[in-house]
Amino acid sequence: MEDTYANAYVEILEILKYVPVNEIAKIPKKEIEFFERNKNVNYQYDYNVDNPVTLRKTDAIIVNLFKKYFSNEEENKKIDELLFLNEQKSELKKGRLYSNKVIFERQIDESIQSNLPVEVKEENFIQKIISKLKIFIKMLKSRKENK
Repeated sequence: MEDTYANAYVEILEILKYVPVNEIAKIPKKEIEFFERNKNVNYQYDYNVDNPVTLRKTDAIIVNLFKKYFSNEEENKKIDELLFLNEQKSELKKGRLYSNKVIFERQIDESIQSNLPVEVKEENFIQKIISKLKIFIKMLKSRKENK
């Protein structure tokens, strides 16, 4: 059982047979026709209501269909939170929580910060005069030392 989209489309079409007609009507016909056109005709799938074993791609498509056509805004937020937590768990299991992606993001952030223009502080008139006087005094001291 290969986890391909063509096989997942077969599973989706089989699962939709168990969904009430009024609910299926919420899914655009173009989308169902897409599944029909792109399914693997050589793949057989028997849906078991008591033990629904599906491909990962099938699960992803089901979640996507639910979010797009059946759920409300609050349910979408909960789904997004669960998907985020699930992704973190799988990344942690695979040892990828601190992957190259995170390292590169840090490097990019540091390089962006180092390329930022230096903040120029405007001096008021008196500060300008004082700084000019300091430079002038340093210049006079260096001339005396050279003589």
